Amino acid sequence: MDPMERARMLFEQALEHHGRQRLEAAEKLYRQALELIPDRISLLVNLSAVLIAQGRAEEALEYCQRALELEPGHPDASEHLAACRQAALEPAARLQLLERQLSQRPRDAGLLNNRGVLLHELGRHADALASFGLALGIEADNPGILTNRARTWEVMGEPTRAMEDYRHALQLDPDHEPAGVGFINAAIEAEFVPPAADPGYEALLATALERPWARPQSIAPLAQAYLGVASNDPARQVDLPVALLCNAVVTDPRLEQGLVRLRTSLLQQALAQPAPQPAASYSEVLHCALAMQCFLNEYVYAEPQGERDTMEELASRVSRALAGGEAVPASWLAAVACYVPLHTIGSADRLLGKDWPPHLHRLIQQQVAEPWAEQELRGTIPAITPIRDSVSVEVRKQYEQNPYPRWSKLPRDTVRTDLPAFLASRLAAPLPHKLPTASRGGIEALNAGCGTGQHPIDMVQRIEGLELLAVDLSLSSLAYAKRMAQALGTQGIEFAQADILELGSVGRSFDLIESTGVLHHLADPAQGLSVLAGLLREGGLMRLALYSERARQSVVAARQYIAERGYQPVAEDIRRLRGELAAFGLSDPRGEVAKFTDFYSMSECRDLLFHVQEHRFTLPGIQALLDRFSLEFAGFELGAREVAGFRRQHPQPEALRDLAAWDAHERQRPELFSGMYVFWVRKRQSPAGSR
Repeated sequence: MDPMERARMLFEQALEHHGRQRLEAAEKLYRQALELIPDRISLLVNLSAVLIAQGRAEEALEYCQRALELEPGHPDASEHLAACRQAALEPAARLQLLERQLSQRPRDAGLLNNRGVLLHELGRHADALASFGLALGIEADNPGILTNRARTWEVMGEPTRAMEDYRHALQLDPDHEPAGVGFINAAIEAEFVPPAADPGYEALLATALERPWARPQSIAPLAQAYLGVASNDPARQVDLPVALLCNAVVTDPRLEQGLVRLRTSLLQQALAQPAPQPAASYSEVLHCALAMQCFLNEYVYAEPQGERDTMEELASRVSRALAGGEAVPASWLAAVACYVPLHTIGSADRLLGKDWPPHLHRLIQQQVAEPWAEQELRGTIPAITPIRDSVSVEVRKQYEQNPYPRWSKLPRDTVRTDLPAFLASRLAAPLPHKLPTASRGGIEALNAGCGTGQHPIDMVQRIEGLELLAVDLSLSSLAYAKRMAQALGTQGIEFAQADILELGSVGRSFDLIESTGVLHHLADPAQGLSVLAGLLREGGLMRLALYSERARQSVVAARQYIAERGYQPVAEDIRRLRGELAAFGLSDPRGEVAKFTDFYSMSECRDLLFHVQEHRFTLPGIQALLDRFSLEFAGFELGAREVAGFRRQHPQPEALRDLAAWDAHERQRPELFSGMYVFWVRKRQSPAGSR
C-alpha cells in the first residue's frame, strides 16, 4: 500500500474516533498519517483540534501555525489559532469570548460543551449543567458531552445521576474510555451495587476488570457484591466471574468457599476426562480462570484430605504426556494449575509455542512464560548497596519466597500531569507552597521498598517528567516489577536491589521519595526515616505509609494466637490458620482479620500475620518523628467521604494538616486507617530557602 493510501485510511479511522470523542485514539492516528504526508492541511488542522480539546493548546499552536504557513487565512486553522490564544487567557476572559461566539452561533453544541467545561472549572456547576443540557438538546448522542455532564454531577454529590450519564455514553459508544473510567470510579466511590440483577451493569463490571478502567482489585468488591445479588439469576452471563477470577484476588469468604468446592469438583471431572475435547466448554473456560485465581492468591485455599495426592497423580500424567509429545486435555492442565504453578511440572517448556485456545494460552502465559521471564530478569538487576542488617536479611528472605503483592493490571488510560495536578488529586489538604520542579531534565524520585512495582509504575505513568529509582531487598519482587514495567511499556524507571539503611552511600539526592508500608518493618523505623530524610532535597516531598496502632488491634490478637499455637510462616500452617481465624467470626478480634484484603492471598496473609518485624504508630508518635527530621505534614490520602466526615468535626481548613486534630478524629473512628496511614510530608527549607 502506497503512503498516500495508507494515510487516507488512517485519516478516516481518526475521523471516526474524533467524532466519538475518543481523542487519544484520534490523536495517535492523525500523527501516524502526518508521518506519511507531513504537509497535509486537513491532518494538521484536525490534530490541532484534538489537542485543543484535551487542553493542550501550547502543543496545538505548532500545528495551527504550520497549516497557516501552507495556506494563509485557512478558516479552521485561523479559528484554532484563536482558540489556542484564548486558552492562554484567564478563565473569566475565556468565558467572555465563548459567550460572544455563542451569540453568533447559539446552537453550536461544541461551543455549549466548551462553555460547560469552563463553567465547571470555575466552580459554577449548576450553570455548567445547564450548558451541557443545551448541548445535549442539539446532539443527544454525543458521548463526550454526556461524560462531561457526568463529571459535574459527581462534583455536585450526585453519583447516581453521574453513573446514568456515563452508562448512556457507553451505550452510545462502548469504547469511550473516559466514560468507562468515570463510571467505574463513581461506582467504587459510591459503593454502588444494584438491588437486583442488571445485565448492563454486570457487563460493565466485566469490561472494567479486563481493560481495565480502574485497578482490578478496587473493582473486586463491587463484582463480588453483584455476584451475590444476582446469584439466582438464570440469565446471568459467565463474563463477570471469569474476569474477576483472572484479574483480581477474591476477598469474599463465601465466594472463596464456593471456589474451593468448585476446584474439588473440577479436579474429579478432569481425572475422568481421558482425551482433549474438540471444543472448549464453559466448564473448561471457568476452570482455567479458577487456576489463574489460585496463582494470583498463591495457592492460599485450604486443601481437603487427599486432594494434593490426587493432583500430584494428575500432574505426573501431564508431565509424561508432554515428554512423549502427546496431546494434553485442557482440563488436566487447569486442574494441576489450581494447586501448583505449571512452570514447576516436568516438561513445562513444551507448553510454550503451541496454538492453544485463548483461555488456555492466557493461563500458560501467566504460569509458565511470565515466571520464566522473571527468572531471566533477575540477572539484569544491579545491587547498589550491601544488605547487612539482620532484620533486612530476614525480610529479604520472606519476600524472595513470597513476592508482594501479585497484580495483573493498572488503568491503561492514565494521562500524565504535572506534580501539582497529581498532588491535588491525592491530597486531602491544600497543596504545599513551592513544590519541587523538574531540574536537570526531570523530577528525580526514589521509591524505597518498591515491592512488585505497582506504585513506581503507576507514579511514572501519572507524573510528567519523573525519573525514578526503584529499590527493594527482594530480587523476586524486583524481577516481577521489571517484567510488568516492560509489559506496560513504562519508561523512566531504574530498578535496583538495595537496603534503605544503606542508601546514604549511593551519593544521590531526590526531589520526591515514596516509601509506603516499609519503615514499620525495619528494626528501627526512625533510623530508616533518618536515611530517607537525608536523601530528600530541601522543599522535597515524601509519601509514607505506616501501620496504625488503633486500627490493627485485630492483627495484634491474631498474632498472639499464632504465637500461642506455634504456627510457622509456611503454606500449610497459613492455610490451616486462615480456617481457624475465619471460624471465630468477625465479632471476635482474632476473626476480625478476615476483613483485611491481605487475608486472601498467601504472600499478603504472611505479610499481615507472620512478618518478622512489625511496628505500629500513633499520630502523636508520627508527629514527633517528623519534627525530629525537619519534616512537615502535608496531608493524608483519603476518600472524599472520609475527608467530609473529618471536615464536619474540624471545619477549619488548617485542620487538614493538623495531626492532633486527626488523632482526635481517629479516637472516634478507630477503623479509619485500617489500611495504613498514607500521607505526604515536606522537608523544611533552610532559612535562606534555597536548594
